[in-house]
Amino acid sequence: MFALPGKMVCYPSGEGKESAMKFRVAILLGLLLTIGLSSDPRAVALAETPFCAYMTQTGHNVHGAFLVFYRGHNGTENLGLPLTEAFWERGQIVQYFEYARFEFRPENPEPYRVLLGLLGDQYGITDMPIKSPAIPPRNNPNFRYFPDSGQMIPFAIKEYFDRSGGMDILGYPISGLRFESARFVQYFQRQWLVWDPAISGSGKVFPSPVGQMTLDRNYPADAKWRARMPNDWCGTPAPGPAPTIAPFVIPTLVEGNVTLSLQVRVRFRQTGLTGPQYVDITVQD
Repeated sequence: MFALPGKMVCYPSGEGKESAMKFRVAILLGLLLTIGLSSDPRAVALAETPFCAYMTQTGHNVHGAFLVFYRGHNGTENLGLPLTEAFWERGQIVQYFEYARFEFRPENPEPYRVLLGLLGDQYGITDMPIKSPAIPPRNNPNFRYFPDSGQMIPFAIKEYFDRSGGMDILGYPISGLRFESARFVQYFQRQWLVWDPAISGSGKVFPSPVGQMTLDRNYPADAKWRARMPNDWCGTPAPGPAPTIAPFVIPTLVEGNVTLSLQVRVRFRQTGLTGPQYVDITVQD
């Protein structure tokens, strides 16, 4: 349970109509407080934009908790475009993207209520921990060692790890650097990275489409959650095939899979025709 009492001071200059206007302003303030309480604190910067994004390239919506995570982790570059709507998978709300699978975990504390699936683990490629003499010192600029998995990341892989979300996006490395199909690869818990020496610049290391591959392996192309959607959440629908199902609303960040019931109480105290007026607002779940 939580309660947020608040006070607003108004200076009246009229009578009945202005009092009614103040009351409506108080109600609006109460609703704004309600929205603030039920959303992720990181979403404050997004207050001037809809709490939703429609990706015309693939015809899917990203919103709620998933959108906060997506925007907070350079989503288009690090996670790719959405390939599905949000839907239930084995009792959990998920959404597939090109490079990841989003998972909603309402039982977790913030900021871990949205996690990425361990799609790198599914390939079963792991290596034995490196031996002690090969462990680089902490201040080595070219290598980083992860004692939790016993692996290290080198050079360009390390640079990509540092600029692309690190543990949140990739997880721990679970293999050493390998050479496959004329390219270097390294497997992580949530992804596997490709390092192509033939490419120059920052694009020489890039993520694999593990989200796309996992989705294709587990669901047919005509699965209902893969159908293009109109942007129901964001305004005028984009051209494209009609949706096969109604969109699924991602729950906002609240404890458990329950409906959040909020009570907003506004008490307008008329203390006089002149001077300050006080409005008491209490929001309680």
